[in-house]
Amino acid sequence: MGTSGIMSCNIRMPPKTENLQKIMSIYKPKWPKIHKYIGGGVNGRVFELNDGRYMKIIANNASREWKTLLRLQGTHVVPRFNKNNHLLLEIKPGSKDFVKALLNMKKVGNKLTFMIMGRVGGIKAMSLKNYTNKYPHHGEQAMTLKNYIKKYPHKNTRHVGGEQAMTLKNYINKYPNKNTRHVQTRILHIIDEMHIRGVSHGNLHSGNILVTADSAGRITGMWVIDFGRATEIPLGMTERQHYYRKEPNSTHPTQTLSGQNYVNVPVFNGSRANVHMSKTHYGKNYIRPRENIIRNRRLNIAENLKLMKSPRKSPRRSKSASPPRKNRVVSRPRSASVSRT
Repeated sequence: MGTSGIMSCNIRMPPKTENLQKIMSIYKPKWPKIHKYIGGGVNGRVFELNDGRYMKIIANNASREWKTLLRLQGTHVVPRFNKNNHLLLEIKPGSKDFVKALLNMKKVGNKLTFMIMGRVGGIKAMSLKNYTNKYPHHGEQAMTLKNYIKKYPHKNTRHVGGEQAMTLKNYINKYPNKNTRHVQTRILHIIDEMHIRGVSHGNLHSGNILVTADSAGRITGMWVIDFGRATEIPLGMTERQHYYRKEPNSTHPTQTLSGQNYVNVPVFNGSRANVHMSKTHYGKNYIRPRENIIRNRRLNIAENLKLMKSPRKSPRRSKSASPPRKNRVVSRPRSASVSRT
C-alpha cells in the first residue's frame, strides 16, 4: 500500500497509538512497537517504544529537528539519534483532517515524520548472554534480549536500559514537594551544552524535557526533546545578542514551573530564548557573564580546531626528475703526482 492509500482515507480515526502503529508497521515492519504516549508539543508527539527507545512523530518536515539532534550528539543532554532512523511520509491535501485526528493536533504540514531516538537512562545495557559471561556464577540460563522478548512477550520492557521516563512537567506534578534547586542546576547545564554548540532550543518548557527518576523521586537523568523551533546562534554572539538583532514580534504568557503565575516572554519569529525561559519558567536567571564565558569558550574551540588542521602537503616531484641521492659521497680531487727522485 502506497503513501497515498493511507493518507487519502476519509474516515476520522481517534488519536490512539494502535492506528499510528498500523501505519508504521506497513513501512517499517522491523521497527519496535509503540508502548505508550509520553507527551508532546505544538508540532509533534513523543511515544515510548517497547525496546526502551523513544519515537517523535512530527506533522511536518522535521529537517530542523533531526539536524539539531545530530549537532548535539555527544553532549548527553539529548537522546541518541541516528539520521537513518526516521521515516518521512507525504500528507495529501485531502488527508490533513485525518492526520489531525490521528495525532490530536490543530495544525499539520505536508509531511509526517517518524523519528526513533535512543534510550535514556544511566544504566549501561548489555545482553543477558554478556551478563552471564561477566558474572558466570549467577546460574541463570543466558539468552539475548531479542530471544527474551520472544519468550516473554507480555513482560513490561520499559525499564530495560534505565528507569521509567516522564516529562519534567509530569515529574513536578508527581513530586510537587521536591526541591527545585536540583532541577534549576540541570537546566543551566543543559543551556550551557546547547550554547557551546550554537543551538537555541526556542521552546524550552517543562513539557519538552524528559527525566528519569528512581523510586524515591530523585532525578537520575534529564534530556531535551522537540527542536522544531530551534535556531542557530552565530559564532561570536551570545543568545541574547542573536535574538535582539531584531525586535520581538510579540510576547507569550508563560507559566512558571510551579504553575502559580504567568509572565510574558518575548517571542522572536515563533521562538523563545533559553535565557528568558530559564528566568521565567524555571525561576533561575542565566546571567550575562555566564553567557559571555560560553561565547568565548566557543570561539576558543573554533580557533583551536583551525590550528589542528593538517598542514599542506609539499608539492610532488615530477616523475622525470631524478630523486635526490642519499648518502652521496663526493670524491676529493686527486692531488698532482710528485715524481720521486
